[in-house]
Amino acid sequence: MEIKQGYHPQFDIDLKYGQECERLSAQMFMGFHEVKGDRKAMSTGNLFVEYECRNKASGIATSKADWWTFHLHDDLYVVVKADVLRRLKDDKQIRTISGGEEKASLGYLLPLKRLLRGKVLLQEGKKQ
Repeated sequence: MEIKQGYHPQFDIDLKYGQECERLSAQMFMGFHEVKGDRKAMSTGNLFVEYECRNKASGIATSKADWWTFHLHDDLYVVVKADVLRRLKDDKQIRTISGGEEKASLGYLLPLKRLLRGKVLLQEGKKQ
């Protein structure tokens, strides 16, 4: 790819955006991660976010993690701030289902499409 010489009107904006992305990535990597495997996410299009198991709080309800990292397939991961997942309980559009081993867990069914479109990235209770 050839880099053109001269004035680039968007360079300052792109540079600031890139630097902010680097800062946020560094912050994410320094945080504590809980890693979850979701074998069905690629076929169902949903993440399962556990909050209860055998009638006791578990998963996101008890996690001390800053971030949840979901392993979806081979080298594909989705990283979500744990606070975003904790607020799913307040989202009336998110379904709750039983799942996990022996269907003994309850969890939120988070559509990947919705997550990737930023529809669950709530900032102080408001949709962005």
